[in-house]
Amino acid sequence: MWVSGFEPERGVFDQEVGAVAEDYGVDEAAPLHTGFGKDFWHTAKKLFQVPTYLAVIGGLVFSFFTIGGTSFWLPTYLVNTFSLTVGKAGIITGAVLVGSGLVGTVVGGWLADYMQHRRPDGRLLVSALGFLIGAPLVLITLLIHNLPLFIALFAIGGISLSFCTGPIFAVVQDVIPPHARATALGFTGLCAHLLGDAAAPSIIGLIADRSTLGLALLVTTPTFLFLAGISCLIGTRTVAHDMRQMQKQI
Repeated sequence: MWVSGFEPERGVFDQEVGAVAEDYGVDEAAPLHTGFGKDFWHTAKKLFQVPTYLAVIGGLVFSFFTIGGTSFWLPTYLVNTFSLTVGKAGIITGAVLVGSGLVGTVVGGWLADYMQHRRPDGRLLVSALGFLIGAPLVLITLLIHNLPLFIALFAIGGISLSFCTGPIFAVVQDVIPPHARATALGFTGLCAHLLGDAAAPSIIGLIADRSTLGLALLVTTPTFLFLAGISCLIGTRTVAHDMRQMQKQI
């Protein structure tokens, strides 16, 4: 149900396409799907000139690395550390990751909306808070060898990590003009998956081959969560300015 004053008038965005397309070097009469030609790279260059967008990419790459690495290696870690069967380790991993992800996404989205009404960096601040709370929690969790306590703390860490799921993508919408948002979100996802969760299992595995899996997770997971939080904090310094710049372009 729309709240009065928040639903845009019909046609309010009709005038955006021409102005923003011109700013991004795109011919308004050109086909929508132009491929990876000069227009794409011109748009990409514009995106890289938005500091908050770069901070968002950094936060997502580091957080996806943590999520991808943990999802892949946690069952093996539970088997090695707590002498669980592979099946039981898989059930615990799935339940904790899915459950904490659902709770964290809802709570994080609500908190981000609440904070965004009070300050322009609210969404990034909530994302940063989740990462910076999750980093020490995961560190402590990996040092614990009591299974119930491990599961409880890991679930709390997973909830805080998931605070970013909605807000951080919404920030892209806040700082990128409508014409370039699909490209921006697509490139964000590409970087997050390619440099994050796709690379994490191999990197953690290489470290584990030279030490132990426990040490590999201990070295990478809290560190990358901390870096994700720092990236979002850096973004809080520029998001208000980038939001104003985006509004000027539409």
